[in-house]
Amino acid sequence: MSHCACKIHTEICPSGVVINKAEVCEGTDDCGDNTDEQNCCERQGRLACSNGQCIDSEKICAKTHIPCYGEPKGQYARCDDVDDCLDGSDESCLPICSPAPSACDNGAKFHQLSRCDGRDDCGDNSDEQNCVCYYIHDRGTSYRGRVNRDNSCQFWTSQYPHTHKHTPQAYPRAGLERNYCRNPDGKDRPWCYTNNPLIRWMYCEEVIACDAPPTRCFHAVDKGRSYAGHTNRAGDRVCQRWDSQSPHSHPHTPQAHPDAGLEENFCRNPDNKERPWCYTTDPTLRWKYCDVMECVDPLSLDSVGHDCDGDYTCGRDPSRSRLCYCDKDCSFFGDCCQDFE
Repeated sequence: MSHCACKIHTEICPSGVVINKAEVCEGTDDCGDNTDEQNCCERQGRLACSNGQCIDSEKICAKTHIPCYGEPKGQYARCDDVDDCLDGSDESCLPICSPAPSACDNGAKFHQLSRCDGRDDCGDNSDEQNCVCYYIHDRGTSYRGRVNRDNSCQFWTSQYPHTHKHTPQAYPRAGLERNYCRNPDGKDRPWCYTNNPLIRWMYCEEVIACDAPPTRCFHAVDKGRSYAGHTNRAGDRVCQRWDSQSPHSHPHTPQAHPDAGLEENFCRNPDNKERPWCYTTDPTLRWKYCDVMECVDPLSLDSVGHDCDGDYTCGRDPSRSRLCYCDKDCSFFGDCCQDFE
Protein backbone atom coordinates (compact mmCIF):
# COMPACT_ATOMS: atom_id res chain seq x y z
CA MET A 1 0.00 0.00 0.00
CA SER A 2 1.36 3.42 -0.92
CA HIS A 3 2.05 6.14 1.65
CA CYS A 4 -0.76 8.23 0.16
CA ALA A 5 -3.26 5.41 0.45
CA CYS A 6 -2.34 4.95 4.13
CA LYS A 7 -3.22 8.56 4.86
CA ILE A 8 -6.59 8.15 3.21
CA HIS A 9 -7.57 5.07 5.21
CA THR A 10 -6.18 5.96 8.65
CA GLU A 11 -7.05 8.47 11.35
CA ILE A 12 -4.92 9.88 14.15
CA CYS A 13 -6.55 9.93 17.59
CA PRO A 14 -5.96 12.94 19.91
CA SER A 15 -3.77 10.59 21.96
CA GLY A 16 -1.55 9.98 18.93
CA VAL A 17 -2.75 6.43 18.28
CA VAL A 18 -3.22 5.67 14.58
CA ILE A 19 -6.31 3.65 13.72
CA ASN A 20 -8.00 2.48 10.55
CA LYS A 21 -10.93 4.65 9.47
CA ALA A 22 -13.05 1.51 9.39
CA GLU A 23 -12.60 1.31 13.17
CA VAL A 24 -14.25 4.70 13.72
CA CYS A 25 -17.77 4.53 15.15
CA GLU A 26 -17.94 0.74 15.07
CA GLY A 27 -18.58 0.24 18.78
CA THR A 28 -15.06 -0.44 20.04
CA ASP A 29 -12.73 1.98 21.86
CA ASP A 30 -9.74 1.74 19.52
CA CYS A 31 -8.20 5.11 20.51
CA GLY A 32 -8.05 4.24 24.20
CA ASP A 33 -9.96 7.38 25.21
CA ASN A 34 -13.16 6.56 23.30
CA THR A 35 -12.79 9.60 21.03
CA ASP A 36 -13.22 7.38 17.96
CA GLU A 37 -16.71 6.53 19.19
CA GLN A 38 -17.85 10.09 19.82
CA ASN A 39 -19.72 12.55 17.56
CA CYS A 40 -20.44 9.77 15.09
CA CYS A 41 -23.41 11.50 13.47
CA GLU A 42 -21.41 14.67 12.89
CA ARG A 43 -18.56 12.63 11.40
CA GLN A 44 -21.04 11.40 8.82
CA GLY A 45 -22.34 14.91 8.13
CA ARG A 46 -25.68 14.03 9.76
CA LEU A 47 -27.71 15.32 12.69
CA ALA A 48 -27.66 13.58 16.08
CA CYS A 49 -30.94 12.84 17.85
CA SER A 50 -31.07 12.65 21.63
CA ASN A 51 -31.71 8.92 21.40
CA GLY A 52 -28.52 8.34 19.40
CA GLN A 53 -30.27 8.11 16.06
CA CYS A 54 -28.58 9.82 13.10
CA ILE A 55 -30.71 11.58 10.49
CA ASP A 56 -29.91 13.44 7.28
CA SER A 57 -29.66 17.19 7.84
CA GLU A 58 -31.42 17.92 4.54
CA LYS A 59 -34.30 16.12 2.86
CA ILE A 60 -36.25 16.47 -0.35
CA CYS A 61 -38.85 19.18 0.04
CA ALA A 62 -42.22 17.70 0.95
CA LYS A 63 -45.51 19.17 -0.23
CA THR A 64 -46.32 20.76 3.08
CA HIS A 65 -46.81 24.26 4.43
CA ILE A 66 -43.14 24.25 5.46
CA PRO A 67 -41.02 26.50 3.22
CA CYS A 68 -38.12 24.91 1.38
CA TYR A 69 -34.62 26.23 1.92
CA GLY A 70 -31.35 25.36 0.26
CA GLU A 71 -30.16 24.13 -3.11
CA PRO A 72 -31.40 22.01 -4.72
CA LYS A 73 -34.93 22.64 -3.44
CA GLY A 74 -34.54 20.87 -0.14
CA GLN A 75 -35.71 21.25 3.40
CA TYR A 76 -33.59 21.15 6.54
CA ALA A 77 -34.70 18.47 8.99
CA ARG A 78 -34.01 20.47 12.14
CA CYS A 79 -36.81 22.75 13.32
CA ASP A 80 -39.13 22.23 10.35
CA ASP A 81 -42.18 21.14 12.40
CA VAL A 82 -41.71 17.49 11.35
CA ASP A 83 -40.41 14.82 13.77
CA ASP A 84 -37.57 13.18 11.84
CA CYS A 85 -36.00 11.84 15.04
CA LEU A 86 -38.07 9.06 16.62
CA ASP A 87 -37.92 10.98 19.92
CA GLY A 88 -38.73 14.32 18.27
CA SER A 89 -35.49 15.88 19.50
CA ASP A 90 -34.83 17.53 16.12
CA GLU A 91 -37.77 19.80 16.92
CA SER A 92 -36.41 20.94 20.30
CA CYS A 93 -35.71 24.30 18.76
CA LEU A 94 -33.29 26.22 20.91
CA PRO A 95 -31.82 29.44 19.51
CA ILE A 96 -28.99 27.45 17.91
CA CYS A 97 -31.60 25.52 16.01
CA SER A 98 -33.93 28.34 15.11
CA PRO A 99 -31.86 31.35 14.07
CA ALA A 100 -33.51 34.74 14.09
CA PRO A 101 -34.61 35.95 10.66
CA SER A 102 -32.00 38.04 8.90
CA ALA A 103 -32.82 41.59 7.88
CA CYS A 104 -32.91 42.75 4.28
CA ASP A 105 -31.66 46.21 3.33
CA ASN A 106 -35.27 47.27 2.75
CA GLY A 107 -36.31 46.18 6.24
CA ALA A 108 -37.95 42.90 5.24
CA LYS A 109 -36.91 39.60 6.82
CA PHE A 110 -35.58 36.42 5.25
CA HIS A 111 -34.55 33.01 6.58
CA GLN A 112 -30.78 32.54 6.94
CA LEU A 113 -30.88 29.35 4.92
CA SER A 114 -32.21 31.19 1.86
CA ARG A 115 -29.17 33.49 1.70
CA CYS A 116 -27.15 33.15 -1.52
CA ASP A 117 -29.49 30.55 -2.98
CA GLY A 118 -29.97 32.41 -6.25
CA ARG A 119 -33.45 33.67 -5.37
CA ASP A 120 -34.39 37.24 -4.46
CA ASP A 121 -36.22 36.62 -1.19
CA CYS A 122 -35.89 40.23 -0.03
CA GLY A 123 -37.29 41.96 -3.08
CA ASP A 124 -34.23 44.20 -3.26
CA ASN A 125 -31.78 41.30 -3.79
CA SER A 126 -29.89 42.15 -0.59
CA ASP A 127 -30.00 38.50 0.52
CA GLU A 128 -27.95 37.68 -2.57
CA GLN A 129 -25.15 40.19 -1.95
CA ASN A 130 -21.52 39.29 -1.09
CA CYS A 131 -22.09 35.71 -2.22
CA VAL A 132 -19.23 35.15 -4.65
CA CYS A 133 -16.13 36.93 -3.38
CA TYR A 134 -14.89 38.93 -0.41
CA TYR A 135 -13.93 42.58 -0.12
CA ILE A 136 -10.40 43.45 0.94
CA HIS A 137 -11.52 46.65 2.67
CA ASP A 138 -13.48 44.70 5.30
CA ARG A 139 -11.29 41.56 5.19
CA GLY A 140 -14.25 39.49 4.14
CA THR A 141 -16.37 40.09 7.24
CA SER A 142 -19.31 40.75 4.91
CA TYR A 143 -18.78 37.59 2.84
CA ARG A 144 -21.89 35.38 2.93
CA GLY A 145 -21.17 32.80 0.23
CA ARG A 146 -21.28 29.02 0.55
CA VAL A 147 -17.65 28.03 0.10
CA ASN A 148 -16.58 25.49 2.74
CA ARG A 149 -13.26 24.10 1.46
CA ASP A 150 -14.94 21.18 -0.31
CA ASN A 151 -16.93 20.45 2.84
CA SER A 152 -13.77 20.08 4.96
CA CYS A 153 -14.83 22.92 7.28
CA GLN A 154 -16.21 22.20 10.74
CA PHE A 155 -19.72 23.43 11.45
CA TRP A 156 -19.73 26.66 13.48
CA THR A 157 -22.33 25.13 15.82
CA SER A 158 -20.08 22.11 16.44
CA GLN A 159 -17.32 21.77 19.03
CA TYR A 160 -15.77 18.76 17.27
CA PRO A 161 -12.98 18.21 16.45
CA HIS A 162 -12.07 21.70 17.73
CA THR A 163 -13.64 23.51 20.65
CA HIS A 164 -13.99 27.23 20.04
CA LYS A 165 -15.83 30.42 20.97
CA HIS A 166 -16.88 31.48 17.49
CA THR A 167 -20.47 30.32 17.73
CA PRO A 168 -23.54 31.87 16.08
CA GLN A 169 -24.73 32.97 19.52
CA ALA A 170 -21.45 34.72 20.35
CA TYR A 171 -21.23 36.38 16.91
CA PRO A 172 -24.85 36.88 15.80
CA ARG A 173 -23.93 39.33 13.02
CA ALA A 174 -21.08 37.30 11.51
CA GLY A 175 -23.26 35.02 9.37
CA LEU A 176 -21.92 31.83 10.97
CA GLU A 177 -24.18 29.53 8.99
CA ARG A 178 -23.50 25.80 8.65
CA ASN A 179 -19.79 25.29 7.82
CA TYR A 180 -19.38 28.17 5.37
CA CYS A 181 -16.18 30.20 5.34
CA ARG A 182 -16.51 33.40 7.36
CA ASN A 183 -14.41 35.97 9.19
CA PRO A 184 -16.01 36.67 12.57
CA ASP A 185 -12.85 37.85 14.31
CA GLY A 186 -11.12 40.16 11.82
CA LYS A 187 -8.48 37.82 10.40
CA ASP A 188 -7.01 38.70 7.02
CA ARG A 189 -9.79 37.00 5.03
CA PRO A 190 -12.53 34.34 5.34
CA TRP A 191 -11.52 31.13 7.14
CA CYS A 192 -12.96 28.14 8.97
CA TYR A 193 -12.13 25.51 11.55
CA THR A 194 -11.32 22.24 9.79
CA ASN A 195 -12.56 18.68 10.21
CA ASN A 196 -8.95 17.57 10.63
CA PRO A 197 -8.09 17.16 14.36
CA LEU A 198 -4.48 18.12 13.58
CA ILE A 199 -5.30 21.39 11.76
CA ARG A 200 -7.33 23.81 13.85
CA TRP A 201 -8.23 26.37 11.17
CA MET A 202 -7.32 27.43 7.64
CA TYR A 203 -7.96 30.35 5.31
CA CYS A 204 -10.40 29.63 2.50
CA GLU A 205 -8.27 30.11 -0.59
CA GLU A 206 -11.25 29.40 -2.83
CA VAL A 207 -12.88 32.68 -1.79
CA ILE A 208 -11.31 35.30 -4.03
CA ALA A 209 -11.15 39.05 -3.47
CA CYS A 210 -13.74 41.13 -5.33
CA ASP A 211 -11.70 44.30 -5.22
CA ALA A 212 -8.22 42.92 -5.84
CA PRO A 213 -6.39 45.11 -8.36
CA PRO A 214 -6.11 43.64 -11.88
CA THR A 215 -2.77 42.03 -12.70
CA ARG A 216 -3.22 40.51 -16.17
CA CYS A 217 -4.97 43.41 -17.90
CA PHE A 218 -6.01 47.00 -17.25
CA HIS A 219 -9.47 48.47 -16.78
CA ALA A 220 -10.36 51.05 -19.41
CA VAL A 221 -12.71 52.80 -17.00
CA ASP A 222 -9.76 54.10 -14.95
CA LYS A 223 -7.24 54.00 -17.81
CA GLY A 224 -5.22 51.39 -15.95
CA ARG A 225 -4.54 53.45 -12.84
CA SER A 226 -5.53 50.38 -10.77
CA TYR A 227 -3.30 48.02 -12.77
CA ALA A 228 -0.94 46.15 -10.43
CA GLY A 229 0.69 43.60 -12.73
CA HIS A 230 4.37 42.92 -13.33
CA THR A 231 4.65 43.73 -17.03
CA ASN A 232 7.85 45.74 -17.53
CA ARG A 233 8.19 46.00 -21.28
CA ALA A 234 6.90 48.45 -23.86
CA GLY A 235 7.26 46.77 -27.23
CA ASP A 236 10.93 45.83 -27.54
CA ARG A 237 11.94 48.36 -24.87
CA VAL A 238 12.55 47.55 -21.19
CA CYS A 239 11.04 49.87 -18.61
CA GLN A 240 13.15 52.15 -16.44
CA ARG A 241 12.73 51.86 -12.67
CA TRP A 242 10.41 54.51 -11.22
CA ASP A 243 12.90 55.30 -8.45
CA SER A 244 15.67 55.88 -11.00
CA GLN A 245 16.55 59.12 -12.83
CA SER A 246 18.61 57.41 -15.52
CA PRO A 247 18.56 57.48 -18.45
CA HIS A 248 15.56 59.82 -18.09
CA SER A 249 15.01 62.29 -15.26
CA HIS A 250 11.35 62.64 -14.34
CA PRO A 251 8.88 63.75 -11.62
CA HIS A 252 6.95 60.46 -11.36
CA THR A 253 8.69 58.97 -8.36
CA PRO A 254 7.20 56.64 -5.70
CA GLN A 255 7.51 59.52 -3.21
CA ALA A 256 5.63 61.96 -5.44
CA HIS A 257 2.89 59.41 -6.25
CA PRO A 258 2.58 57.17 -3.17
CA ASP A 259 -0.78 55.73 -4.26
CA ALA A 260 0.17 54.94 -7.86
CA GLY A 261 1.90 51.61 -7.18
CA LEU A 262 5.22 52.73 -8.69
CA GLU A 263 7.13 49.55 -7.87
CA GLU A 264 10.40 48.55 -9.50
CA ASN A 265 10.04 48.99 -13.28
CA PHE A 266 6.46 47.75 -13.64
CA CYS A 267 4.11 49.51 -16.05
CA ARG A 268 1.79 52.00 -14.36
CA ASN A 269 -0.27 55.11 -15.09
CA PRO A 270 0.49 57.72 -12.43
CA ASP A 271 -0.53 60.73 -14.55
CA ASN A 272 -3.78 59.59 -16.19
CA LYS A 273 -2.48 58.80 -19.67
CA GLU A 274 -4.60 56.56 -21.89
CA ARG A 275 -3.27 53.31 -20.40
CA PRO A 276 -0.26 51.94 -18.43
CA TRP A 277 3.11 53.13 -19.61
CA CYS A 278 6.72 53.50 -18.48
CA TYR A 279 9.93 55.41 -19.06
CA THR A 280 12.26 53.23 -21.14
CA THR A 281 15.89 52.32 -20.65
CA ASP A 282 16.54 53.55 -24.20
CA PRO A 283 18.14 57.03 -23.99
CA THR A 284 16.56 57.91 -27.35
CA LEU A 285 12.99 57.05 -26.32
CA ARG A 286 11.72 58.77 -23.16
CA TRP A 287 8.48 56.80 -22.58
CA LYS A 288 6.12 54.38 -24.28
CA TYR A 289 2.81 52.62 -23.67
CA CYS A 290 3.21 49.10 -22.30
CA ASP A 291 2.22 45.68 -23.60
CA VAL A 292 -0.76 45.35 -21.27
CA MET A 293 -4.05 44.30 -22.82
CA GLU A 294 -7.36 45.90 -21.89
CA CYS A 295 -9.63 43.81 -19.65
CA VAL A 296 -12.74 42.61 -21.43
CA ASP A 297 -15.91 43.61 -19.63
CA PRO A 298 -17.34 40.26 -18.46
CA LEU A 299 -20.84 41.75 -18.51
CA SER A 300 -20.61 42.63 -22.16
CA LEU A 301 -21.98 40.34 -24.85
CA ASP A 302 -19.07 41.51 -26.98
CA SER A 303 -16.80 39.35 -24.83
CA VAL A 304 -18.27 36.10 -26.17
CA GLY A 305 -15.69 34.40 -28.36
CA HIS A 306 -13.09 37.09 -27.63
CA ASP A 307 -9.69 36.00 -28.87
CA CYS A 308 -7.11 36.12 -26.11
CA ASP A 309 -3.72 37.20 -27.36
CA GLY A 310 -0.28 36.71 -25.92
CA ASP A 311 0.23 34.30 -23.04
CA TYR A 312 -3.34 34.39 -21.81
CA THR A 313 -5.11 31.10 -21.16
CA CYS A 314 -8.89 31.01 -21.34
CA GLY A 315 -11.55 28.38 -21.02
CA ARG A 316 -11.40 24.83 -19.74
CA ASP A 317 -11.75 23.09 -23.09
CA PRO A 318 -8.20 22.51 -24.48
CA SER A 319 -9.57 22.73 -28.01
CA ARG A 320 -10.79 26.26 -27.22
CA SER A 321 -7.91 27.42 -25.08
CA ARG A 322 -7.43 30.50 -27.25
CA LEU A 323 -10.96 31.78 -26.77
CA CYS A 324 -12.69 33.50 -23.87
CA TYR A 325 -16.33 32.62 -23.33
CA CYS A 326 -18.73 34.48 -21.05
CA ASP A 327 -22.49 34.58 -20.99
CA LYS A 328 -24.74 37.54 -20.35
CA ASP A 329 -25.21 36.58 -16.69
CA CYS A 330 -21.51 36.49 -15.90
CA SER A 331 -20.40 38.63 -12.99
CA PHE A 332 -17.56 38.75 -10.46
CA PHE A 333 -15.61 35.89 -12.01
CA GLY A 334 -18.65 33.60 -11.77
CA ASP A 335 -18.24 31.92 -15.15
CA CYS A 336 -15.73 34.16 -16.87
CA CYS A 337 -12.35 32.96 -17.94
CA GLN A 338 -9.49 33.90 -15.66
CA ASP A 339 -8.33 36.83 -17.79
CA PHE A 340 -11.45 38.85 -17.04
CA GLU A 341 -10.46 40.70 -13.89
